[in-house]
Amino acid sequence: MNNSSSFSSFKKNRVQTSKSIPGARLSPYNGQLLLSTGEDKHTGYSKLLLKYFLSQGIASGHHVLFSSAEEDPANFIKGLPWITNDDTNDLDDGTEIDDKMKIAWRYKEMKKFESGIKSNNRQNVMPPIFKNKQISITKPQRQEQPFCHTFDLTKSIPQSSIDSASLTLIDATKWADELHDENMYNKLLSEIRLVIDQNNFSSLTAPSTGVESNALRIGIHSIASPSWHSNSPHDLYRFFHALRGILRSSSSLSVITIPAHLYTSNSMSSSFIRRIEH
Repeated sequence: MNNSSSFSSFKKNRVQTSKSIPGARLSPYNGQLLLSTGEDKHTGYSKLLLKYFLSQGIASGHHVLFSSAEEDPANFIKGLPWITNDDTNDLDDGTEIDDKMKIAWRYKEMKKFESGIKSNNRQNVMPPIFKNKQISITKPQRQEQPFCHTFDLTKSIPQSSIDSASLTLIDATKWADELHDENMYNKLLSEIRLVIDQNNFSSLTAPSTGVESNALRIGIHSIASPSWHSNSPHDLYRFFHALRGILRSSSSLSVITIPAHLYTSNSMSSSFIRRIEH
């Protein structure tokens, strides 16, 4: 009797794998199911995220460094969205409540005394004494800011907010003729290091006395575009490697956008992007 036919007709029921789900794939690193957010063909979404990042930095009083070789950084900053009216009112109300609480606390700490004066002890009446309590005028402290603001895309940042902000604008559009054979990425790294050293953002050195701690936000728009001249792709790899070391050794963070045309099916472009991502 031939048993092979009976076994060949038996098939194990298998659970449908996630690979068959449209628009999904498994991560090659941990096997986790990944869903795409869609491609930003014209880089509008990434540019919007970068603007939110910079606007939040200005609203929070952080030092903001922005660089671009595609457009004038000053014009880019003028196009940032700004805080909604509701968010501004909430901030004002919170400040007013905090001030009232401080006043109430001061009165609570004062020693209570009687408003009337007894006739039989008139000669022994003394003015109220506040022991170990001194009222002094202190320097105004930095206003407490909310962790996250709400921004209105139809509302542009006021010029007064730009003027009072701590900004460093690096216009890389002018470097093409100035640097000649020098690497533009090395020039940008030098500018970033200079800002970190001058403003005490480095965690490798002790902070200066009397200097309040702050954060540095670094925004770079459309890096690796043809406007960023370099001798080889390795210049960009070295830039990201050096920038990662700078961020780890300072109170800094960065958001960088990359042109969408680099995210193509071309194998050379794909390899280029993968190396940047890691």
